Amino acid sequence: MSIFDSLLSSRLLPDPLVRSGIRHRLSARLSSESRGDVEDRDRRFSEFLTGLNESPIALNTIEANTLIYQVATEFYLQVLGPRLKGSSGYWSSKKATLAEAEEEMLRLVCERAELQDGQKILELGCGWGAMTLWMAEQFPNSSITAVSNSYTQRLHIEGEANRREFYNIRVITADINTFSAPEPGSYNRVVSVELFPQLKNYREVMRRISGWLKPDGKLFVQTTTHREHSYHFDNANSLDWIGRNFLPGGTMPSHDLLLHFQHDLRILHHWRINGLHAARTAEAWLHALRVNRKAILPVLEKVHGRDDARKRYAYWDLFFMACAELWSYREGEEWMISHYLFEK
Repeated sequence: MSIFDSLLSSRLLPDPLVRSGIRHRLSARLSSESRGDVEDRDRRFSEFLTGLNESPIALNTIEANTLIYQVATEFYLQVLGPRLKGSSGYWSSKKATLAEAEEEMLRLVCERAELQDGQKILELGCGWGAMTLWMAEQFPNSSITAVSNSYTQRLHIEGEANRREFYNIRVITADINTFSAPEPGSYNRVVSVELFPQLKNYREVMRRISGWLKPDGKLFVQTTTHREHSYHFDNANSLDWIGRNFLPGGTMPSHDLLLHFQHDLRILHHWRINGLHAARTAEAWLHALRVNRKAILPVLEKVHGRDDARKRYAYWDLFFMACAELWSYREGEEWMISHYLFEK
């Protein structure tokens, strides 16, 4: 373990110093991505696109599954909101709660995805089922197939569906690299919330999704983006702490990146949501993590062992802090949440 990692895992550094360090790294990232003149940046972006098209759909899926998704569901019950939404809420007022922000974003996604009762819906990257269970509740006559890379997520969603007597949900555990929709050409909608930062070959993903949709079907995507730059998380870089510990093989897309992949699906609408909504969500997770520390440590011990549980707790603490600082950078105008609606 490096000295840098030792300091982070010990959490001996005060929050203001840690946050200042995070902002310094974000500034350094922006300086690196902005280097050169416009022709240099265009050349790098062209090379970036070529690399995506030559890549597998996703990298390090087993490692990412182990680091994040196979953590006991009890951990997320202590940290996330009541809907277990592992992505940004939409905070419509200063007095809103995390629960209200979760539901407001779920409503907004349904509206922008143009979901209606009776549709056949495929959700890619369903997490702990916030969107899946919301759609089942709001659209009882719809058929929902949810796909996750995690068996523990599947068990949780199926348990909640049975408890709430939702019989219109099917959950599949699959690696996105090899996943094939069970009934291609039959879906009215494909919905994906925060799966795309874990992907690489967007062209191939769009091609496959097009084959799963009906002729008039549509794809809705929600993803974290940067306003201008696309880059990879580098888990081989000793300074890319998030890449190594939480998003191995991940990608930060720019807001316009997906617009370059319209070979099989055509963009209808795209929206930007200020990053402060995601920052406030991350701050709420960080607060819950600290308030529920005594309950969380035994849960982490079951997964990581007693010796590593405290270190992993410190890593989650830092991860939520880093997310909050990233999304709040420059008042939420630098990194943000993007929504897209594509049609076949």
